[in-house]
Amino acid sequence: MTNELRPGTALVTVIGREFAAVDAVDERLTDAFPYAGPMRDSITEEGICRTLLLQISGPVNEQPKQALPPAPPVDVTHLDEDQAKVHIAATSEDDALAAMGIISSGLTLVGEPIFGTSGEVAFTVASS
Repeated sequence: MTNELRPGTALVTVIGREFAAVDAVDERLTDAFPYAGPMRDSITEEGICRTLLLQISGPVNEQPKQALPPAPPVDVTHLDEDQAKVHIAATSEDDALAAMGIISSGLTLVGEPIFGTSGEVAFTVASS
């Protein structure tokens, strides 16, 4: 996934039972970073999946906006109503950590983050 992103961008997926938890993560990120592509919501009976493409570092790229990949399945297993699962796929580890830092500076981390390949991190946050 990260090799399909433009340099300095990150694909952020936020999954929650309620809009409040998803919106809390979205607001933290979009107050700090500009959009680099479209935002998409996928809503099911189980919950909400919001996908954002953001410019984390470097100048805002004026190239045509990238299309988002298909939304992942909404799995809200083990999430309380005030919690959201976040997955960040960025072109660099520093960009992923910057996005995670913005989110965790205003929301409470639940458990430990899981670091994947370079530029990927997944974690759960609580909005209250």
